Amino acid sequence: LYSETWKIYQFEVTPNDLHIHLNLTRNFGNMSGYPIMYLKFGEMPGMQYNQYDIKSEYHYFLQEWSEDILELDYTMDKYRVGTWYLGVYAGKSKDAKYALQINKYNCPFDCHDHRYC
Repeated sequence: LYSETWKIYQFEVTPNDLHIHLNLTRNFGNMSGYPIMYLKFGEMPGMQYNQYDIKSEYHYFLQEWSEDILELDYTMDKYRVGTWYLGVYAGKSKDAKYALQINKYNCPFDCHDHRYC
């Protein structure tokens, strides 16, 4: 992802999706930049406070940082069934290389790592 650009992903949350786990793994090869995730219900996200529902943290000083996780579950006020948009933004410094994984579970909190209820 080129610096100062967005990549937008769209996914559906159904009534059976009680826990959604979004995992972004940064590729350290070629000293990749720092991608940040922005999650918004019903429309594409932006960087301003009112343009996203949840965002990942910026880890500028953490040189060992390689993974970022966003979680959405049915107990959160922002949880909604319908279309969600995940925006990944590459900052000004460098292009960002990353892998993204979105997992949806039909039991709360990833079934407490059991993968079944």
